[in-house]
Amino acid sequence: MKSYALGPPLVAFGPSLRITTVLSLFGLVVCLLAFGVAYETSDTTAWRIFFSLAAAFAGLLLWQLSFRAAIHDSGISCRNIFFTKEMRWLEVDSFYYSAANVRVNFIPLGAFYRLKLRSVHGHSISFSNHISRHEELMTTIVQSTFKPLAEKALQSFDSGSVVNFGAICLGRWEGVTLRKLFFNRIIRWQEINSYDVDAGGITFYLRNKLLSSRTISSGSIANPHVLKFLLDHVMQQVWLRS
Repeated sequence: MKSYALGPPLVAFGPSLRITTVLSLFGLVVCLLAFGVAYETSDTTAWRIFFSLAAAFAGLLLWQLSFRAAIHDSGISCRNIFFTKEMRWLEVDSFYYSAANVRVNFIPLGAFYRLKLRSVHGHSISFSNHISRHEELMTTIVQSTFKPLAEKALQSFDSGSVVNFGAICLGRWEGVTLRKLFFNRIIRWQEINSYDVDAGGITFYLRNKLLSSRTISSGSIANPHVLKFLLDHVMQQVWLRS
């Protein structure tokens, strides 16, 4: 993948082999069934349906095979047959990641993920299962964006501003604000007994509360790697004082 603005790629990512295989096999089965019906009946409508399905699955397969992503020294780029996008690391304002294990009738279909970068200019780049080696891609993005985002968050927090992490906000005086659909829940720093940040989201364990924990899923949290850094920084001071 060429990127004249970002320079030569350091690491390249191609289309997912699993998604390509599943799409190919499913399209082949459907098209063979449609072909069998058209061949047996010799019906004009049946042949039209077969050719339409064949063209549709061929287009979907071409679209899947066109997915590419690349890591550059100064940013990230991606493209398919419809668009090409680039974003510099210093322009990244928020980073969302979510993953879920999907089952149908107790049959595991594997992990499905979504990764989205949003820039300070409002532009966005999204990745999903179409791209291979998504864990490596996510790790590289986390490492490349952590320092500028962490410095910005810490500076804002120390100045007294509220730092926005999507569904969670942290403020020096306000504490932790969990933003729900119809209301906000404020947790004071002194109320937090412990917390756990993982791929599924973040859970706060509270002191002397009827509901002893509060959980926010990862898909609604921006910059979870920076959120954990800032929480560690704040809570170490809170626990030392208490």
